[in-house]
Amino acid sequence: MGYIANTTIDLEFDPEQFPGLEVVAEDGSVTEYFMVHELYYRKFPDHATARQDMQELHDLLVPKLVSWTLERREADGSIRPLPLDRATFGCLAKKLQSAVIEAWLDAVQGVSRPLDKRSPSGEQSAVASIPTETLSDNQPS
Repeated sequence: MGYIANTTIDLEFDPEQFPGLEVVAEDGSVTEYFMVHELYYRKFPDHATARQDMQELHDLLVPKLVSWTLERREADGSIRPLPLDRATFGCLAKKLQSAVIEAWLDAVQGVSRPLDKRSPSGEQSAVASIPTETLSDNQPS
């Protein structure tokens, strides 16, 4: 049996900023990664170009999204899941939309989350260090 190339990835989000948000997406090819990256980080000369580039970005990325846990509170207090489609993605708040795009780019690129805050981050190792001595200039051979 061979390797199955079309795998899914779990996108990672800051749990304090987006509590309960889970998004599963298809992995992307190198070409798809660079296309999304270029469209997302490009400086826009005008609004028409920006709008066109964002539409192209949505056309590339939304089909890669497999599932999400986005919900909406209705006026009557009920909560309903939001459909995963291009129209819904286009209507998301900029902060949330950006988080999904950046999380997909990070996951495809293989960027892992920052170290846990409890990481020693450069502190002295608990393991005893090996003592060293200065050797004399004339060593017998």
